[in-house]
Amino acid sequence: MTEIDQSAVLNKAIPQWGFKEHWLNYLTVLGLAFVVGNVSHIAGQGILLLLFLYFLVKGMAMEYLFCFIIVLFFSDSRSQLFTISASTKPILALLLAVIPLGKKLHGNLSMRFMFGLLPFYLIAWIGLLYSPTPVISLQKLLSFTIVPSCTLYILGTLDDQKRHFFFRSIINVGLFFLVAGLVLAPFAQDFTYLNDRYRGLLGNPNGLGIYGVLLFLLIQMYRKLYPDQPLANKKWVVGVVVVALIYSGSRSALMALFIFYLFNYLINLSSVLSWFIFFLLAFTFESVVAGLVQLSVSLGLAENFRTSSVDEIKSGSGRAVAWQFAWQEIKKNIFLGKGYVYSEYLFDKNSTRLSILGHQGHTHNAYLAFWLDTGIVGLVLFFVPIIRWFLLMARFLPMAVPVLYCVMFSSNYESWITASLNPFTILFFIIIGLIMYSVQSIDHE
Repeated sequence: MTEIDQSAVLNKAIPQWGFKEHWLNYLTVLGLAFVVGNVSHIAGQGILLLLFLYFLVKGMAMEYLFCFIIVLFFSDSRSQLFTISASTKPILALLLAVIPLGKKLHGNLSMRFMFGLLPFYLIAWIGLLYSPTPVISLQKLLSFTIVPSCTLYILGTLDDQKRHFFFRSIINVGLFFLVAGLVLAPFAQDFTYLNDRYRGLLGNPNGLGIYGVLLFLLIQMYRKLYPDQPLANKKWVVGVVVVALIYSGSRSALMALFIFYLFNYLINLSSVLSWFIFFLLAFTFESVVAGLVQLSVSLGLAENFRTSSVDEIKSGSGRAVAWQFAWQEIKKNIFLGKGYVYSEYLFDKNSTRLSILGHQGHTHNAYLAFWLDTGIVGLVLFFVPIIRWFLLMARFLPMAVPVLYCVMFSSNYESWITASLNPFTILFFIIIGLIMYSVQSIDHE
C-alpha cells in the first residue's frame, strides 16, 4: 500500500492556540510548588496535589497529562529545587488511573494497542509471586501498567485539534529543557555537569542522550505529519537536539540519530536491506565506534565523544561487565523471571563486586532487564506486539520503521523502557500516540 498524503488531512483546521495563553497559569503553579517545596517539602507536595486534583475534578485530562509529563521531566534532575517531583510522581501516576474510570473504552485505539500487550502483563503480574521484593515490584509494575495505558487513552479522547496542540506543547517544553541546559552550562557547571560530562537539566549524560533521541523522533514525526505548521519549518529545532547530544558525549544516542537518517533513506529502497543493516550495526556497534576513534581525534572531537583510546571504547562504561553478569544469571532460568524490577534488585545487591570490575548502575540493556524480570516469555510478549504494531503503521507512515529501529537500538544500551516514571518511556508512548491517531485520521479520510 502506498503512503497516503498526510498533510492535506492533518493540517486542515489546525487551531492557532497560544502556548503561553493556555499553559501559563498551570506552569506558574508548578513553579510555585517547586519554590515552596524547597522551604517545606510537604507544602510543595500539597500544592502539586491540589493542582492535579483540580484537573481531575474539572475533567481536564489533557492538562493533567501535560503537567504530569513536566513533573516526570523534572524528577530526573539532581537539583534539590525539584525534589518534590520525584516523591510526588508515584501518587500522580496512581491518580492518573482515575481518568478512564467510568468512561467508554470501546472504540479507543489505545485499548487495542494495550490489549496486544495483555499477555506480557499477565506474565509480569504472575512473576510477582517469585519476586524477592514484592512490594517494590508491585508498585513499579502498577505504574508500568497505568502510565502507558492512560497516556494513550487520554490522547484518544482528544479531538484532532486538541491533540495537535498537545503534541506541539510537548515539543516546546522538551526543547525548553534542552535550551535551558545549554544556556546555563557556561554559568552553572555544578548544575549541568556530572563528572565532567554535560547532562543539562537531567540527571546524567546518558539520560540526556535518551531524552534527546526520543524528543528528536517526536519532532521528526511531527514534521512529517504537520509539514505546514510553523514549528515543523524551524530548522534550529533539530540543531538544538544535535548540539545537546554532542555535548552529552552519548555515543549510543548519536549513533541512534545516524540510524534514523540512514534507515529513513533505506526504507524507501528495500525493507529487507534496512533490517539486515540494522542488525549488523546493532551487533557491531562498539567495533564501529572504535573504528572512528582516530577520526574523532584528528577532528579534535575526542573529548566530546570520549574516544581518547580504543580500550576506553571497548570498556563501554562497564556495559560488558553488566551484560556478562546478567547473562550468567539468566542462564540459571532462561524461561522464567523473578518478578518485575528483579534486575535492579540483583544489580543493587551485587553493586560492590560489580563496581570493582568497573560497572556502575544496572543492566544497561532493556532486553536483558526484561529477561531477568519476566523471562524470555515476557521479553518476547512485550517486544513482538510493539514491533508488529510499528510495521503495521509503516503501511501508512514508512517513517515509523526508522523510529522503531532507533528505539530498539537505544534499548540495547539502556533499560529506560522497562520503567514508567522516568522522562523517557512516556515520550515513547507519546510518539506511539502521535503515529496512532494521525494514521486514524488519515485512514478515516
